[in-house]
Amino acid sequence: VDLPFPVEQISSMTHRAFLQMLKREHLTPEQLAFVQDIRRRGKNRVAAQRCRKRKLDCIYRLEGDIKKLKLEKEKLLQEHNQLKFGMEEVSQKFSGLCQSLSLDTSSIILTPPSLAGPDGDMPTDISLDGFLVATCPEGDAIALRSQDQNTVTHPSQ
Repeated sequence: VDLPFPVEQISSMTHRAFLQMLKREHLTPEQLAFVQDIRRRGKNRVAAQRCRKRKLDCIYRLEGDIKKLKLEKEKLLQEHNQLKFGMEEVSQKFSGLCQSLSLDTSSIILTPPSLAGPDGDMPTDISLDGFLVATCPEGDAIALRSQDQNTVTHPSQ
């Protein structure tokens, strides 16, 4: 199709300039359809380039997020391992303490806080259905299994 202006100019023009050019130039319907098709294709090409750029930007951002999450995961795994190691140390110390007291470690459980009296103090010795409760000097309570005791008693009774 023969046009009175360069084809490259069509898609780079602003909309207003394009409309003014169409008013200035008297184009045949075939030329007008060709010019509009060229402009539409050019604008679509630019839009596709912007879309590809946005897609790449999103991919780069997501890759950065993945790196951050992997670092956070590694940090949390290290913290988990440290806590696990600390728990094993405490468990070994507790077992050693119980052995030094000549107690069976398999029968030791933590005492629920509901055993505390109205003043918040733990009783020094009470038994609960087969468990003898004794408090440590620091105030932490442990329950020791007692095979010969089956009733609930309180020192004040």
